[in-house]
Amino acid sequence: MAKDYFIVEYEGHIQDALTYEPAKYFTEFQRFVRGVGMGGCFLGVPMHGTEHEESREEAIHSERDVVDRAIAEMDASGTDIAFVVPERFMFLSDDSFPVQTNSFVIEACAKYPDRLFPAPNFHPSKRGVKAAIREMEYFAKEQNCKFFKFYPPDEVWPINDERFWPFYAKAEELGLVMGVHTGGGAIYGTSSTNGNPIHLDAVCREFYDLKIVAFHFGWPWTRELCMMAATYPNLNIGMSWQNRTITSRPRFFAELLGEAVLFAGVDRVIWSQDGIRDMKRHVEAFKAFQMPKDLQEGYCYQALTQEDKAKILGLNFARLVGIEPRKRVD
Repeated sequence: MAKDYFIVEYEGHIQDALTYEPAKYFTEFQRFVRGVGMGGCFLGVPMHGTEHEESREEAIHSERDVVDRAIAEMDASGTDIAFVVPERFMFLSDDSFPVQTNSFVIEACAKYPDRLFPAPNFHPSKRGVKAAIREMEYFAKEQNCKFFKFYPPDEVWPINDERFWPFYAKAEELGLVMGVHTGGGAIYGTSSTNGNPIHLDAVCREFYDLKIVAFHFGWPWTRELCMMAATYPNLNIGMSWQNRTITSRPRFFAELLGEAVLFAGVDRVIWSQDGIRDMKRHVEAFKAFQMPKDLQEGYCYQALTQEDKAKILGLNFARLVGIEPRKRVD
């Protein structure tokens, strides 16, 4: 399996410019665009406005359906399966509607049931915990859902607010894996405070059997997340979005990955790139990646074997959610 690399994308946003079209007249959307779309860095990853404008134009004018485009991206990169996460972003519309719904997730996964799997976002603090639990039960029992995303920057309460306890308890009871955005919100309208991974301390302690994947290496609180992962065996470190620094800031990437593997162990570090676009170059870069010698000697970061990379790229996540790591892409 190490040579073939079964590859999973756990934060598989499928979207294009049209996804955001209904919210474009809201003030919050304009602030979002100015904060993210004009260059700079987003969660530590360099961004350049022109590239994103070109991507948006390509998405609008492409004749291929957005879901079909996602499958083509997956095929090109050798990514076998993806968990489809809706980009709800309620803050863009003044909390009046999500820019992407859980219904879209159902439709996308139905089109390619062997490649795409649901990863809904239930938004419990804004719509009510009981309503979120009802929808969670529906997805688990009727849509074969194994994994969902929890997005604290767009919630009213931080991760460790006890009003979430019934929500976490239900996920634990249903055997679902909970993906959690950790780290800065990084975009206007969200709460970075709510995403601080130190809040996971209480959650992991109270819900010991709830399997959690903390996204984005927890950056800029990566060490706090690593400490949590060293303490709680139910906490896994996800690489989404920050994995992209492997091509733009390889030294930075090496330090993030080295800390994660050192504290959590290679069995609890999980690849993802936060969206199904431009996947191939990052996957190929990781296949070729090796921890720099000076970081191995000076920081005790371990060299990665082919087996380690296989675990990180897909086998760890397959084990977490209980799916067979069967290759879908030649």
